[in-house]
Amino acid sequence: MSEDNLDARLRAFFANTDTSASFEAQLMARIEALHAAPDAALLDMAERHRDATRRQLREDTWMNAVTATSVLAALIALVWHEGPAVTRWVELGLAAAAGPGTLAGVTFVATGVSVWIALRRFLPAM
Repeated sequence: MSEDNLDARLRAFFANTDTSASFEAQLMARIEALHAAPDAALLDMAERHRDATRRQLREDTWMNAVTATSVLAALIALVWHEGPAVTRWVELGLAAAAGPGTLAGVTFVATGVSVWIALRRFLPAM
């Protein structure tokens, strides 16, 4: 490719380029106009999304409270109805957990779960 041909192609390519002294000021004014007022439709969509999220969280909160209350009521009824049997189950569980091997195992598992949660929170998802 000859230099004359390259010069002609470059001139044709950059022929409509604005090189006036006020170009930067005009560009900044256009950018400011774009960012000055957000799109009304976008704001409306964001507001609807926020309201829907709040409504969903409110419903989830009520369902969590109802679930927790139901489980607590079921446990109270179980203990009320099966008091002596529950006492034996608790005594057996405490006796089994009183051994040094069991306590070490529970400590090891709790430490492992804690480390796993910390690593998942601080390391990027793979």
